Amino acid sequence: MPDIVNVGIAVVDAIGRTIDQVPAPKELLMFDRLVVTTGGCAVNCAVDLARMGIENSLIVKVGRDMLGDFIVRETQDQGVNVSRIVRDDTANTSFSFAMVDSTGERRFVHTMGANATFVAQDIDLDFIATHKYCYIGGAMLMPSLDGEPTAKVLHELRKRGVVTLLDDVYVQASRDQWRKMILPTLPELDYFVPSEPEAMMISGLTDPQAMA
Repeated sequence: MPDIVNVGIAVVDAIGRTIDQVPAPKELLMFDRLVVTTGGCAVNCAVDLARMGIENSLIVKVGRDMLGDFIVRETQDQGVNVSRIVRDDTANTSFSFAMVDSTGERRFVHTMGANATFVAQDIDLDFIATHKYCYIGGAMLMPSLDGEPTAKVLHELRKRGVVTLLDDVYVQASRDQWRKMILPTLPELDYFVPSEPEAMMISGLTDPQAMA
């Protein structure tokens, strides 16, 4: 069994370039190139580990649609264990469209899709307990799992000797909302990996050492 299981968000990313303006209603604008790829914290981590030769497992939720098929196929082709991927019959697979302008700056539109319906009951704790590490990626974009439900999952995993890691995603939300979603998880974590803006939102501080 692989050492690590990756749990969290799965997204299909469509990246269009070069897009320097958004079309007005009824207007058609052209762009040069489109790349479609897998994305989302848990999927990205799983694929990157596999490309480094590290066997790993993946637990995410996708729709029973073409985009969900794409995520399952692409991760499986990389050698990731996809046996615990959950398929949702009613929600679409999460999708992002990134518009890249001529300076390289990006704008995003996103639908949460099945990530919004991902719940603790979708996570096979017995399966995760056969691994040494559990990485949960995408906190703040899993509204049915974030906060106390994630903390309970992490608590059960630590009781079983699993090393726990959490990575969040920067979203526009109040500091109170950030703290509500993140603070309950911290006592149940061995490692927490926020970016600087995320740590600022959670702590209310600006000095990196003080934030830590």
